[in-house]
Amino acid sequence: MKLKNSQTVYQGKFLTVTKDCFLQGDKEIFYELVKKKSAITVLPITKDQKVVFVKQERAADGIFESLELPSGHIDDGETPKQAAIRELKEETGCVSHSLQFLGNAYTSNGFSNEQAFLFVATDVEETFEQELDEDEEIEIVKIPLEEVYESLSKINHLATLTTLLYYHYAQNK
Repeated sequence: MKLKNSQTVYQGKFLTVTKDCFLQGDKEIFYELVKKKSAITVLPITKDQKVVFVKQERAADGIFESLELPSGHIDDGETPKQAAIRELKEETGCVSHSLQFLGNAYTSNGFSNEQAFLFVATDVEETFEQELDEDEEIEIVKIPLEEVYESLSKINHLATLTTLLYYHYAQNK
């Protein structure tokens, strides 16, 4: 497949939607694609083996509470690791001197170029106040690591589930 042309149909604060025409042999195929900055998700584990989650309201499909690991966009000029450190501090007030890259995955590669870079932070300490964005209200929820996998049915955030899967795999190689 080869890109023939691309037309921006929407430009927002966090994403761009394009209508792209691809050539597949002599056939034209059209896709509506969402182009976004990549993101990070961090699995923070405290010294006493508790996972630090954030609970916040999401409006994507009506308003609902979402239990998630700290996540956010990678700012321009920032590496995924720098974004992970920043987001961990902003959303939870926590720091870690041990941050390990677990892997990365596309969030929805059927229509978006967004990738999630996944990290685990160990020996996490609460040392700061949260530095939330103006539109964020985040509650901190700590769950003992040995109980996290029993709580999966309460989690509907794909990057959180993927990070937990990658971490589980890394621990059981």
